[in-house]
Amino acid sequence: AARRLKAARPGELAPLARQLFEEVGLRAAVLASDDAPTIAERRLENLEEVVRSLVAFERQTNATRGLLAEYLRAAALTQESEKEEEPRPQVTLMTLHSAKGLEFAYVFLVGLEEEFLPHKKTMEEGGDLAEERRLCYVGMTRARRRLWLTWARRRARHGGRVERAASRFLAELPDGDGVRRRNRDATEPDAESQKLANDFFAKMKERLGIEGAGEA
Repeated sequence: AARRLKAARPGELAPLARQLFEEVGLRAAVLASDDAPTIAERRLENLEEVVRSLVAFERQTNATRGLLAEYLRAAALTQESEKEEEPRPQVTLMTLHSAKGLEFAYVFLVGLEEEFLPHKKTMEEGGDLAEERRLCYVGMTRARRRLWLTWARRRARHGGRVERAASRFLAELPDGDGVRRRNRDATEPDAESQKLANDFFAKMKERLGIEGAGEA
């Protein structure tokens, strides 16, 4: 299929690409991976997106020979154009599983509480706490410059408030340079931390359309 793909004629690009994916076992490799289901689904969707883009390319191009080379050239030009665009500040919300492989300058891990991380189901069913710990580590290592780990002492539930306990993984963090522990009820955070946190949550409110966006 690879050789035929290079010499593909109009109408053959997409079917040959799909055939090549099957021959090299891409779909099977994704399904057999140890990644989270959401990541596997996204990777399979990426394969389908390649096929759809090949179909769209063939509809738009007037070329009758060297279709694969023309497609790759057009894709490279599109990527270069996207790189030239000025990146816009934005807040990205995601699960820990979907954050694997990504990096951000600033990261907030919220809800680091018992029954959340480690998850209640894992503790009740005698699951693998080491896997939950690795998941926490994945989230922490997404930050390139600064990382905030937060938990709530109390949460609203069923019309009332319930007391919460900090995740055991927080207690396992070694103290040292670069690690600061704060009790918000007892001390005030430094001005830089407060400003960064306020800016982050203000942008998140704005993105989500929550009233009061921009207020500290």
